[in-house]
Amino acid sequence: MKKNNIIVTMLFSILFLSSICFHFINNNKIKNTTIKNNSLKIEFQSLKSENQSLRELNNQLLETNSNVAEKVSKLKITIN
Repeated sequence: MKKNNIIVTMLFSILFLSSICFHFINNNKIKNTTIKNNSLKIEFQSLKSENQSLRELNNQLLETNSNVAEKVSKLKITIN
């Protein structure tokens, strides 16, 4: 009877310790995922800002292009 109690106690101890170990491993994975998530959020915000800047630059270039095209057409009319 004592042998069975010792075996059950050992199994329970092993299960208990392994559950604690898995808890800490899972907790570390959650922390790492949270850190990566925050990093990706910051990178996303940075890319959004860069995208906005590029859109503004693109609009300025389109405006310059239309101004140049207008001046070219006026010159063509003047030459003809």
